[in-house]
Amino acid sequence: FIEVEHFTNQKLYNSRNISRAVVFKESTYFSENGPNSSLPSPAIVRATQKARHLSRSMTVRFEDLKLVVKYGREITIAEDLCLWAIRRFLPDQVPVPEVYGWCEDGGEFFIYMELTQGETLENKWKSLSKPERIDVCGQLRVMLSELRSLKQDPENQFLGHVNCQPLLDIMFTDETKPLAGPFSSVKEFHDWLSLTKRGLEMHWPDPSLIPDPFRDSLPDN
Repeated sequence: FIEVEHFTNQKLYNSRNISRAVVFKESTYFSENGPNSSLPSPAIVRATQKARHLSRSMTVRFEDLKLVVKYGREITIAEDLCLWAIRRFLPDQVPVPEVYGWCEDGGEFFIYMELTQGETLENKWKSLSKPERIDVCGQLRVMLSELRSLKQDPENQFLGHVNCQPLLDIMFTDETKPLAGPFSSVKEFHDWLSLTKRGLEMHWPDPSLIPDPFRDSLPDN
């Protein structure tokens, strides 16, 4: 791991060579467990993982350390950077786990973060009353509004993953789609979206020959 005492916003968003192994020594993990403590190695994380199954990601809890580790071959550094940024730009408005560090090992990416106790909304939703559900939706609405308030650098605007990477969400990626960005404008994104809805592009010599009757309905401003 590379130990990091201070990781600035400028470094986060301007660097294209962010280290693949970082630990935040100023995080609460080290203030609570001691400055000479260390994060569990990838080997320990894998050994602690009891259930082995095919999945986009796996999660291992270390209850005594108040730590959770998410890892897998489809986990990327972009997820780390998003959590890191939201916690610093919207610390009181949008609660996210504190990131303690990350690393890459054997083709798998590991995210070390704060273990938040409680029941997930997914598991709790069915037992909530209608007023409780309305209250939850109101809280989510406020959080989304706060996220939308974040602004990009006017000199470096794009549509894509943090750190100017292609979108990697499962809805934007499969074996038939071209890379989803990064896009320099809304028009570029709409052109890509239109392309993916015309059919299986891999079977057409020229995707532009496939008509899209709805492309003109997408506003590019």
